[in-house]
Amino acid sequence: MEARLIFILLTVAELGNSAFTSTTALSRKIGLSQQSVSRYLKMLEEKKLISRHITTKGQVITITKEGLNELQGIYNRLKIIFGEAIPLFTIKGIVFTGLGEGSYYMSKKGYVEQFQKQLGFKPFPGTLNIKLIGENDIKAKRELQALPGALIKSFKEDDRTFGDVKYFPAVINGKVEGAVIFIKRTHYGDDVLEVISSFNLREKLSLKDGDIIKLTVNFNTNHAYTL
Repeated sequence: MEARLIFILLTVAELGNSAFTSTTALSRKIGLSQQSVSRYLKMLEEKKLISRHITTKGQVITITKEGLNELQGIYNRLKIIFGEAIPLFTIKGIVFTGLGEGSYYMSKKGYVEQFQKQLGFKPFPGTLNIKLIGENDIKAKRELQALPGALIKSFKEDDRTFGDVKYFPAVINGKVEGAVIFIKRTHYGDDVLEVISSFNLREKLSLKDGDIIKLTVNFNTNHAYTL
């Protein structure tokens, strides 16, 4: 994202969420013209990083979930730059049967070859879907999602583009190595994680729908990272 947009978003965040302000006040604080501030706010709104309620006297600016994720990502990158430790993430969830998309995507050669090269194993053609149990688990997922992660690059196959996938190495139930994956285009919400492994995890760990599993997710700095 453009550096100036990040600066404007940070300035809005300093005011407090859902704060009342005006382009005049913001222009003084930032040191830009009102026209420039208005243009940047519109761009942030178009990117769904903020929402606005505009009145004749000013506007209430609210930072959206996407905007908070962007700020969390900036914060995490700064922690890395300044050498602060990123902890392991422990996340619990309930196994459930998904939409069947995992087996389709994880059978694609473009994904399989990259995962095999980076993780050292050929992923089983499918994902284990878990529904996160509590708010702390969902919060952990959001924080993890905001961190830079190892990247599986997009590719084309049969005139279709398959998008980037970000992942983090993980251990499932303290026994089996795998990875948590984040797909840009997904039908799942904040309360769902998808997990891959070289094994059919349901068979390997004797799992069925409704079982609770624990993921220990590692922020591994040995990979090339992206946001």
